[in-house]
Amino acid sequence: MARVSQCGKRDQDAWFNLGKFSSDQSIAYTIKKPGNGAYLFVLSGKVEINGQLLNTRDAYGIWDVEHVDIKIKEDVSFLIIDVPMDL
Repeated sequence: MARVSQCGKRDQDAWFNLGKFSSDQSIAYTIKKPGNGAYLFVLSGKVEINGQLLNTRDAYGIWDVEHVDIKIKEDVSFLIIDVPMDL
């Protein structure tokens, strides 16, 4: 099962995305706007990003990329916050 929903868009070009995926999948999240970065917070389960294993309540920030490759290691729910990286 795979589900991603856009929870909202703020006036500052930020997006909140909630994802729920079954294990043994790979997905790519595309950054919404050039100059933005993404902050991924694992609500439950396990994922791997850039060789870094993340468990429940772990977080990972990434910037200066167009997309993020996410390997689902076990059933997972996570939040991705896509935000501008400049002030």
